[in-house]
Amino acid sequence: MSEKKTTHHILHKQNSASPKTRIHRLKGTYFYGGAGLQGAYIQDMVTALKEVGIKNTKAGRSNNSVGQNIGIPGIALDDMVIDALAVLSLNKAEAYVTLDISEFPLSGPQFNLVGYSYGSIIAAIKALSYADLYNGSVDHVVLVGAPIEQGLLNRLQTNPGIGRVIVKNLKEQGDPIHAGMTDGDIALASPVLGYQMVTGSGHFWYSPMNEQGKLRRRHLAKWLVQLGLR
Repeated sequence: MSEKKTTHHILHKQNSASPKTRIHRLKGTYFYGGAGLQGAYIQDMVTALKEVGIKNTKAGRSNNSVGQNIGIPGIALDDMVIDALAVLSLNKAEAYVTLDISEFPLSGPQFNLVGYSYGSIIAAIKALSYADLYNGSVDHVVLVGAPIEQGLLNRLQTNPGIGRVIVKNLKEQGDPIHAGMTDGDIALASPVLGYQMVTGSGHFWYSPMNEQGKLRRRHLAKWLVQLGLR
């Protein structure tokens, strides 16, 4: 197995075992956004993916937000805070999640899970659960601005049911979050993240709902096509 780093702070890995030998085959591309799993940018990212030819794309269900399940109804900020804190425990979780297969109704040439920030942890855990519990195959797991610890990342990269893991850190944008970080790293990043959330910079590079944010999301979508998502 080989790992490759580029000037774009990308880490991607191709598993040697072919996912086509797996029994269960879901299809489509599903995008999970940041903490709270809310915001107009999520649907715009879905639109951007469709525009570049990844037609069978939809947003992952918002009920994957821990905050929406236990937080204060109707208060998005509360959901975001709870989800951000939940990252610490989700990174450590060895248990799998029970999948509702109806969440993945699409057709298409591939099954891809794309996550941004908190959504990358959700995508990672769902991919592992599907691969191991259903003997399923995931073509690509994409982790953007992922607060994922090395242990969970290693599980993804060595799972024979996952064809390719793509990690895009946002170091050039000033994001303190990166793949392979520790709990301590995440805690130390909190003050910087607060400022970046307000300014739509760094870790929140892809979330602003303005022309600049829309352009960034379309650049990301084009990049994913170049890496093989369909």
